[in-house]
Amino acid sequence: MRNLVVCPQSWDELSTGVKTDKSDARALCVRLALYAAGNRRVFSVVRVPTPEQARSESRLHEQVRRTRQRIEAQGHSLLLAQGYRVTGRWWQARAWLKLSGTLPGRLVELLTPLRECILAAHQKTERLTQTVEEAAKGSQPVGLGTLSSEIIEREVGDWSRFSNRRQIASYTGLCPGEHSSGGS
Repeated sequence: MRNLVVCPQSWDELSTGVKTDKSDARALCVRLALYAAGNRRVFSVVRVPTPEQARSESRLHEQVRRTRQRIEAQGHSLLLAQGYRVTGRWWQARAWLKLSGTLPGRLVELLTPLRECILAAHQKTERLTQTVEEAAKGSQPVGLGTLSSEIIEREVGDWSRFSNRRQIASYTGLCPGEHSSGGS
C-alpha cells in the first residue's frame, strides 16, 4: 500500500456550491484513478518529511533569530520614543555599557529586561547555528555558507525527486508567473 498526500483544493468543478464528504471523496477517487493511470497533473502530491529529518532544528534557529530581531526593534522603538537614536546592536556589552551611562535610570530599567531576552535568544541562536553547521557534510556549493547550505539541504530533503531544474525553481518559488487580463 502506498499513501499519497495531496495539496488541498476545491473539488467542486461544476461550481454547484454543494460540499459534502461524499462528493469530495468521489472527486478524489476519480483523480486518484487518473493519477494511477499515469496522469501526474490531476493533483499535486506533497512530500511528507520523515521524523528523522532534522528540519525542526534549522526552523527553530530561524524562529529564535527572528524573535531576537523583534525584541531588538522594540528596544530601538523605546529609545526612539524617548528621543535617543541608536544604530546597530545596542544590547551588546560594549555598546550597552556606553549607552546605559547616557540614559536616564528609568529608561535603563525598561531596556534591561529586553536586553536580557535578546542576550538569551542570541546565545540560543549561536548554539543552534553551531549545531546545524556541524551537521553539514563536506564541501559547500560556491556562494553558500555552511549554515545556508545545510538549511537548504534539510528543507529540500531528497534532491532526486526533481527531474529538472524547472521543478527545483518551482519548488522554491523562484519561477515568475504571468497574470494577464485580456488584451490590456
